[in-house]
Amino acid sequence: MIDSFMNKKRFQQIRELLLAERQRILEGPLTDIAVLAEKREKLVETLMENGPEISLTDLEVLKRESQHNQRLLQASITGMKEAQMIIAQQRKAQTSMGTYTQEGRRLETPALAETNDRRA
Repeated sequence: MIDSFMNKKRFQQIRELLLAERQRILEGPLTDIAVLAEKREKLVETLMENGPEISLTDLEVLKRESQHNQRLLQASITGMKEAQMIIAQQRKAQTSMGTYTQEGRRLETPALAETNDRRA
């Protein structure tokens, strides 16, 4: 009976950590996720050590919430990679200038260094 109560309490703690992870994924900072994940893993370990006296319904809830967090985290990573690519393209556009040959092939020419010289 006490074990069942403790498992239910651990289930609630894991669920609260999953919700906190989701908030960090959505709002940041992402650096906090590692700390939350470590806490969650320890709770899961203690839950499993005491025997699987958690209901299948509760396990499904945890599975669904953790999969949701995984999808959000993956989308966040994809978005950051896209942003890095766009920034790299913008930097490249600032430092080079493209021209075209008579055949239509693109040629990259280095951009001229900016100067403060002003001619009248």
